[in-house]
Amino acid sequence: TPIGRFFDARPEYSALGDYFVGDVTYRLTDATSIVGSTIYDFDDNQQDMSTAGLLIQHSPSFTTLADVRFLNAQDSTVLTVWGDYQITDKYGILLSPNYSMSEGEFQSVFARITRRFSAFQASISINYDNIQGETSFGFVFQPYGARGAIGGSGAGLDGVYSGGSGL
Repeated sequence: TPIGRFFDARPEYSALGDYFVGDVTYRLTDATSIVGSTIYDFDDNQQDMSTAGLLIQHSPSFTTLADVRFLNAQDSTVLTVWGDYQITDKYGILLSPNYSMSEGEFQSVFARITRRFSAFQASISINYDNIQGETSFGFVFQPYGARGAIGGSGAGLDGVYSGGSGL
C-alpha cells in the first residue's frame, strides 16, 4: 500500500515510511461530533489520505456516520455511510455502503451482526466488493477486556473510526 500506517496489534500489516498521522474529533454537542483524519507522506511531500465526517449518536443504541475520504494515490473520493444499531442487549447490527464519487457507483457494502455473551462477543460479517466482484465473510471472537480480536475477519472497516465497536 502506498499509504503509510503502523498497526500496534499487527505490525506485519504496517506500511513503514516517514509520515504523519493526525486524527481529530470535535464534539459539537453530546450527540454530534465532527471527525477527521489525515496521513501526510514526508517522502512524497503530499497528503496520502484525508477524511472528514459527521458522527451522530442518536441514542445509546443507535449511531450513524457519514464521511468523505480522499485517497491521493488512486485519485479517488469515497463517501461512506454506516449505521450501528444495538437491537437488544445481546444483538447488534452494523451496515455500511461505500459509494465511489469518482466512479459514480457503489464500491462495497459491509454488514456485521454481533452477539454478546457474558464473557465475550462474537460477530459474523459479509462484505461485497463491487470493484473486484468478490464477496468475503468474516468471524470475530472477542473476550471482554481484550484489546484486539481473536480469530480472523474477511472484511472490516478501518481508519479513524476503528475504536470501540470496530467502526
